[in-house]
Amino acid sequence: MSSGSEYKASSDEDQEDEDSEEEILKKPKKQLSGIRKRRWTPKETKVFAEIFKENINKKTMPNKTVMNKASRIITTRTISQIRTRINNVILGKQTL
Repeated sequence: MSSGSEYKASSDEDQEDEDSEEEILKKPKKQLSGIRKRRWTPKETKVFAEIFKENINKKTMPNKTVMNKASRIITTRTISQIRTRINNVILGKQTL
């Protein structure tokens, strides 16, 4: 008889594990605080193309100095966003 109660206890634990997995799947995904994807505006794209024309034509990534200068000019974008955009343009994933 004690083996039956042990079996029942382990099945209860299994049920709890299943519930917590379901709860995890139902939880909404966390959003980064205040950061949202948005399209590059035509003005941002124009300035971007002017700054990085040489790098895009040569298909090379700009150095850190150029990236910092660009981030001061395109104040609405982070260095990471600018770097990603350059990379995507060079690889042909995005167009200007």
